[in-house]
Amino acid sequence: MNYSVTEFENAAMFRLADQFDGLATGRNQVPSRRVSSSFRQEHTDPLWCQTHDVIVEKSGALFQHFLASLPCILEEMCRVNAALARLQVVEGIEQNRQGHSFFALDAFDGSQARALTYITKGAFASHTCSPNSGNQAFFELYNECQQATFAQAPFFEAVKDHTKAGPKDAFDVIYETAAFQFYGKDRRKQIDIADQALKDDGIMILLEKSLRGDPQLFELEEDRKDDFHKTKYFSAQEIAWKKHQMLESMHDGLVELDDLLSVASERYENACVLWNGGNFFEIAACRDKSRLEKFTSLLGGICLDQGFDLDPQVGRWVTA
Repeated sequence: MNYSVTEFENAAMFRLADQFDGLATGRNQVPSRRVSSSFRQEHTDPLWCQTHDVIVEKSGALFQHFLASLPCILEEMCRVNAALARLQVVEGIEQNRQGHSFFALDAFDGSQARALTYITKGAFASHTCSPNSGNQAFFELYNECQQATFAQAPFFEAVKDHTKAGPKDAFDVIYETAAFQFYGKDRRKQIDIADQALKDDGIMILLEKSLRGDPQLFELEEDRKDDFHKTKYFSAQEIAWKKHQMLESMHDGLVELDDLLSVASERYENACVLWNGGNFFEIAACRDKSRLEKFTSLLGGICLDQGFDLDPQVGRWVTA
């Protein structure tokens, strides 16, 4: 299955290239301070804390902007990384499984991926792609592990180097970092492209801003995000600028949460909703139900700042 940039040439990812470059290089929308979790001092999981510190201290301009824009995603990435690090150890002991790998799709400078490789001392190799050249400089500046790599390419080009030619060329985990919505609404095609680089029993994690079926609820959550999270890092003028310059185009590529869950479960047979922060949801899917159950069993508790509540869909499982 081959696709070219011409199929996506009208996508927001490319229409907004100048805005993304401004964010990635730090010309625009730099948070007033680096994002750090209010849970850091009281958290008892050392893997969670290690992930947190690496991401906070060694992330570039666009990743910091991402953390400052999406409520509680820093905490969720710490939770996921800690679970994946433990999954790698458990599978090594129980199955003698080695060579774990993580692919972060269109994930800016790869801060989460690099942190996973760092906390596992290279046992969980990682690869990040980004279509924006401004992110590569930060990856190179902060990367400390030879097992962490980077490709300056959109996801549909980057997967061509990691197709299912053999186990060593595919990934145990693919994490879509809120990227598909910038390429359009066709989640089935987008997931099929990414799936070419996933092992047969690999875990696909989809982080996306999702429609809710209720426009009033969606707008309420948007206001909560601005009032309880973004105002910590951006001025009212900056929040208004982004809403006008980027969020309206981004909205065109959103899909309903139920539709995303349906496509994921259809493709992988098993899917579950791991988390939400406002209108952003995280779904995990896998053909191997026992592996997905093992991963979810290793996830610690969810950390949400005051003002945010978990949606009732969190914890929902769908099995085809």
